[in-house]
Amino acid sequence: MENLIGSDEDVEEYEGDDESKDSDEEYEKDEGDDHDGKQSENEDKVDDIMDEENNIEDVDVDMADFFLNVESDVEGACINDGHEPEDMEVINNEEFESSDESDQDRERRALIKNLGKEKRCSLRACTASLICKKIIDQVEADPKIPLRSIQDHFQKTYQVGISMDKVFRAKDMARKHVTGDYTKQFELLRDYALELQATNLDTTVKIDVCPNGNPASATRQLRRIYVCLGPLKKGFKACLRDLVGLDGAFMKGPFPGQVLTTVGLDSNNGIYPLAYAIVEPENTASWKWFLENLGDDLELGSNSNYTFISDRQKGLQITVDQLFPNAEHMYCIRHIHDNMRKKWGKTEYRDHLWRCASATTIPKFEQLMKEFSEYDKEACQWLKQIPPVHWARSHFSVFNGKIEKGRDKPVISCLEFIREYLMKRICNVMKAIKKAKGPLTPTSTDILDARKKGASQYIARWNGANKYQVTGALQDQHVVDVRNQTCTFRKWELIGIPCRHAIATLNEMSKDPEAELDIYKWVHKVYWLETWQKAYSFKLEPIKGRPMWPKINCPTKLIPPPHRTHVGRPNKKKDKVRVKG
Repeated sequence: MENLIGSDEDVEEYEGDDESKDSDEEYEKDEGDDHDGKQSENEDKVDDIMDEENNIEDVDVDMADFFLNVESDVEGACINDGHEPEDMEVINNEEFESSDESDQDRERRALIKNLGKEKRCSLRACTASLICKKIIDQVEADPKIPLRSIQDHFQKTYQVGISMDKVFRAKDMARKHVTGDYTKQFELLRDYALELQATNLDTTVKIDVCPNGNPASATRQLRRIYVCLGPLKKGFKACLRDLVGLDGAFMKGPFPGQVLTTVGLDSNNGIYPLAYAIVEPENTASWKWFLENLGDDLELGSNSNYTFISDRQKGLQITVDQLFPNAEHMYCIRHIHDNMRKKWGKTEYRDHLWRCASATTIPKFEQLMKEFSEYDKEACQWLKQIPPVHWARSHFSVFNGKIEKGRDKPVISCLEFIREYLMKRICNVMKAIKKAKGPLTPTSTDILDARKKGASQYIARWNGANKYQVTGALQDQHVVDVRNQTCTFRKWELIGIPCRHAIATLNEMSKDPEAELDIYKWVHKVYWLETWQKAYSFKLEPIKGRPMWPKINCPTKLIPPPHRTHVGRPNKKKDKVRVKG
């Protein structure tokens, strides 16, 4: 291992090759409140149908059985196999008592009493260990089980009264046994990084630590960790889409930080997770570090023309402009709508916002914005502050919603929750691929079939060369260029699936026996079932248990970032949305 020490900061970099580079740097875990407010069932349904064709789909992955015990034991608890120990025998001292006992008898009776006390102490210790074991089973089955439920369970089942303080301490020890200790897991991060690279080739793991003014210090404080698994890197490139969604979510543990994620779109309009990181509370520096590593993995240069879509995360716009000046950065219209709803307490903004976002010409956009201003002038002025060129139709918050249950776990447990979710997700998508029939993915087939039905309302007229004039109702008239496979409606070029005008042209061409009638050749390769299969042909490899991880030879030990405790009782209820009267 090569030890790299910088002047300003220490960086440990693990590449997915045969040799891994090491340094004295690490990452930070964090605690933060989840700012994602719950929406009502009706509002979710309304938002999800904002754009049926471009809606992002995802498969269901059951993570209820996730379990990771990084620690080998539980501090302060002796867990046995459930059998009563031999010292559970109770000694009856009364049979040794006598009214006319000698000094020797009294001395003997006192000795036996002391022995009985030792036996009772041992009995209490074993009882405590049995209680702790039972609580561990309950916490493993339901990590969010209330303390009162545990207390009532022991009272009803075992007729044992336990104070709330003891239940709290026992549950804390059980949590450490189930999820691992928050602090101790930071010491194992280097070994975990080596294990990931040993099992999944071409995996990138980079660890960044806080600058240390004392080079001789035996510890390094973790600041960030970045993970891009090799199979996902190859699968993302096979998706053939230069589109990246960026998002961040707060951690819920005792250490401050956020989980940054990046996803793409697969051939079935489903998310394709690519890379993730745990960083300090998001800022320009953390996003820059994350995108620099992502750019290295995707081989992106300053001239790359990728499209980045985000929910206006803090510092992200500046970072994208600096690193990828030629890339297009778009905002998520779903998040814009949610922010407007929270700010003014109205759900009707969705219709106005979506109509504005769907406008195809500047005059139409200005007209719709004027109508929006008449509806709510204040909200429209707020919306005008966001450049219209940055509005997006699809949203990329699906992935963060899937890993929400992993954000309250210790650092390695959180990373493993994400990796295990990704591993299961690939298996579930493969099951869907095996059921798919036809040359296109299921979503692409549904979109194409819907457009075929709409094409029956159009009439196409040939100009004698390579172009057709296609006319529909309400002055809907466009020109289709067969040779260049374009339409003035532009939806064909933007999405890659023939629009109604193109399909109407194909129907007219079918009257010519020499014309090629295979409409699937007009669909972009990204929507082919073959492309979908290739993207998910790269499987994530499982990893071994912690005792079998490779040990890194590093003179320093990683420690967690500063603990952050919020003043007062934790707030578990979200603030109610104030409705403007």
